[in-house]
Amino acid sequence: FGARFIDKNKGMKLFSIKAGDLGFAEKIVVKDTDTREDAIAIGGSTLYIATAGAKDPARSDTLHWAHLTEVAFYPEPEAIMAGVTEALADAGRSAHLCEESTPCGRNYFYGRCVAARDGLSPATLCFYPWWWSDKYALAGSSLIPTSEEQAVIAIAAQQGFKLTSEQLHWRRWKNLPTELGARTEDEEAEFAQEYPEDFETCWLGRAGKYFDT
Repeated sequence: FGARFIDKNKGMKLFSIKAGDLGFAEKIVVKDTDTREDAIAIGGSTLYIATAGAKDPARSDTLHWAHLTEVAFYPEPEAIMAGVTEALADAGRSAHLCEESTPCGRNYFYGRCVAARDGLSPATLCFYPWWWSDKYALAGSSLIPTSEEQAVIAIAAQQGFKLTSEQLHWRRWKNLPTELGARTEDEEAEFAQEYPEDFETCWLGRAGKYFDT
């Protein structure tokens, strides 16, 4: 059993590591600065690693699993998805595709999510609000929720979550304005994008505005 890191485009070998040095690696081959795609061969299978800027990733390959991360920020998502889905199609029913991303306006990824939500694609939409993570909490004294916070508490309750005072303290801290005065529209939109609370508002960050204000 071993693993090989290979450059899919050129296969340029830069250095090797003996089996046992990393516990699993037999050989490592690293891409040069002009390429953006690597592969790892493990036990007869191959794991490709490519950036969104790679030229035709997965083109002419057969993929069984594909995990695309931060799809909302891809420069040419349609072209990338075309290559990936074609490669997955060759694998038939054993193919699996996972797309995940921080929202970034109403772009290509937004359309994919809406289609999944509305049952217009075979994909299943999974929405993860910030309170699913235990790390978003700050110790503090008891507080009286504002009307805005009461609305968020109600949204969380619909999902079976009861927001704690520590979570509300964290939310207030993250929503502090960067300068004296009230939060700006951009600051509110940035929080909604980076720490989603509902499916609609998370897409209305700066990139999702209809007009640049």
